[in-house]
Amino acid sequence: MSESIFAPCLQPTDVAIDFVDTPFSTVYTESIGINGGEKVIFLHGGPGSGLDQFYYRFFDLNKYQVIGYEQGGCCRSRLNVDAPVTSQMMVDELDCIRRHFNENEITLFGSSWGSTLALLYAIMYPGRCKRLYLHGFWLGSVSDIKWMFSPTDDKKMQSLRESGIGVDIIKSYRDHLQSMDVAKRYASYFDSINTLDGSYKEKDCLSSREYEKFKTQLTFFANDLYLERDFIEHRLFALKHVPILAVHGDCDAVCSPGRLRCMAKRHENITARYSECSGHSRYEQNTAKALMEIFNGGG
Repeated sequence: MSESIFAPCLQPTDVAIDFVDTPFSTVYTESIGINGGEKVIFLHGGPGSGLDQFYYRFFDLNKYQVIGYEQGGCCRSRLNVDAPVTSQMMVDELDCIRRHFNENEITLFGSSWGSTLALLYAIMYPGRCKRLYLHGFWLGSVSDIKWMFSPTDDKKMQSLRESGIGVDIIKSYRDHLQSMDVAKRYASYFDSINTLDGSYKEKDCLSSREYEKFKTQLTFFANDLYLERDFIEHRLFALKHVPILAVHGDCDAVCSPGRLRCMAKRHENITARYSECSGHSRYEQNTAKALMEIFNGGG
C-alpha cells in the first residue's frame, strides 16, 4: 500500500530501548514518540511473533508515546525460568511493563493475539485500563481456534487442501512432538490466508525464529491458551466501563468477523469498524487507513 499515509520511518537514534525485568523474563521494550505524550502500549500478534518494523507508523508521534515490547521471552526478550509460557504469565508481564513506565492506567493497542492479550489484561487487572484499541478481534476460544482451520470460503478451502492440514493440525502437532514439518505446513497455510491477495506457497524451510514463533502458537492452541473454556467471552461483561474500539477486516480468514459482530451487539462498550475488502493484516490498505484515522484524527 502507499507509504504516504504512514508516519515516517524512524532512525535507530529516535527509539529508546530498554530491558525490563519481571519475575520470569527480561523484556525488550521500545519507546517511540514524544515524551509526555499519551502513552499507548502496543501488543503484537502471535503468540511469539515479536515486533515488526512498522507497528508505530499508525500514530501521530507528536501526540503519542508508543511503547512496544516482545512478549513471553520471544525474539529479543528472554525467559529466566524453565517453564512453559502461559497466558497468565504474559498478562503479569504486561503489568510489569505498566509499572515500569509509571502508569496507573494504560491504553492498549492489541493486534490479533495482541487483542486477546489486551482483553485478558483488562479482565485480570480491573481498573488498570483506560481504553482498548483492538485489531483482528480474537477471543481465543476453542471455536475461534477451530474456525481458523475451517473452509469458510473457496480460497481458504484451497489453502487447506494444498497444505494438507485441517482442524486436526493441533492433534498432529501434539502427536508428532512439535515436528518441523507440521510447523512448516502451518506457517505456509497461515501466510496464505493472512491477506486477501495471498496464495498458498509451500515454505522450503523455516528460520529458527519462524519455527519458534509457530511452535509457540501451536503449543498455545494445543493447550487452549492455558485458559478455562470461553474464558474471555464469559467475562466481557466485567469490562462494561472500558471503551473498546475494534477494527476488523470484513473478509478476515484468521479471526472471524462474525464473532466481533456478535460481541458488539451484546456489549454496548464495544464499537466495531469493518474495513471493506480486507483480510487479517493490519497493513492492508483499508484497515491501515482506518487505524490511521483513529490515531491521527481522534478516532
